[in-house]
Amino acid sequence: MGRRFHRPIVAAVALAALCAAPAAGQEQSTEFPSWRVPGWSFTPGIVFGALYDTNVAIASPDVERKTASDKLFRVEPFGQLEFFSPRTTFNAGYRGSLRRYVELGDLDGVDHRAFLSLRERVSRRVTFFANNNYSQVPTTDLLELNGVPFQRSGARHNALMAGVEGRLSRRVDLGLRYENTWVDFVRKDTILTGGTVNGVQTDLT
Repeated sequence: MGRRFHRPIVAAVALAALCAAPAAGQEQSTEFPSWRVPGWSFTPGIVFGALYDTNVAIASPDVERKTASDKLFRVEPFGQLEFFSPRTTFNAGYRGSLRRYVELGDLDGVDHRAFLSLRERVSRRVTFFANNNYSQVPTTDLLELNGVPFQRSGARHNALMAGVEGRLSRRVDLGLRYENTWVDFVRKDTILTGGTVNGVQTDLT
């Protein structure tokens, strides 16, 4: 009587395993593993887009229950230059954004953003690094700064950071970095004033 119960159980388990096998195979990624190729590489590109906004100013409707609407065309060219070796990692790029409205021409604008990153292993224990990010935008709301009022005065922002990382022993790491950040405004008839921030930071781990 024990054998009569074992056979259906074994068959049910085998059937469940066969049904689960395709599902498990579908969950596995079919993409090839990625790796970094030593040497230089350059990647250019451009993005085109268009959209229709029914409320450009995000304002309440007027007396006739209408809001300001318009069509927007956008073009974003970009490029990235990279270099990779056992000791050096370099990455630099640029991305622009051109916005054109059909009727509301006062909202047109151009953005420029660029970045640079360098990491050099000087020796087994010492590594030098440097990063820089630059942006030029038409409005202050596109800056990554808190508390700045919205104005179409044109703004330039740059953040530079450079330093050295060293391993003093098997258990102790020391890092030293310098930071320089400045902001400036294209239009001089604004109440906003730019400035510069300098700082030094040391990390002991």
